[in-house]
Amino acid sequence: MLSRLDPFADLLRAQSQFARFFDDAFQRIDSSRGTAWLPPIDVYEDEERFLFKVDLPGVRKDDVSVRVDSGVLTIEGSRKLEREEKRDGYHRIERSHGKFSRSFALPESISTDDVQAELKDGVLEIVLAKKKAAQPRTIEIKA
Repeated sequence: MLSRLDPFADLLRAQSQFARFFDDAFQRIDSSRGTAWLPPIDVYEDEERFLFKVDLPGVRKDDVSVRVDSGVLTIEGSRKLEREEKRDGYHRIERSHGKFSRSFALPESISTDDVQAELKDGVLEIVLAKKKAAQPRTIEIKA
């Protein structure tokens, strides 16, 4: 019986195992630092403000803090493991839990005096207004 030689199959398999090894190693490192998960964040900018949307399903308002210090927005919190499901020796936990911290350098055009944050339906929305001087304006040309 003849088999077709594919020199790249072994290379792809080795690459996949290598990637899996590092993914597992970094997950353990993150867990040991207390940063088991990082919630996804969308950042939106318009003419008047910056809007941060943070997915925090299952996180209570008391388990999250938002602060602005020296031009850096920091969002910290934790999601606790609710309880383990065990049935007939079967054990499975897929949802990430633990502490998280995300920081973002803010542009100078942001006013840190008026920051609003609201947690609703598992989404934290943080609104940072732009300084009035940063608003675009039309300059009249004199003749």
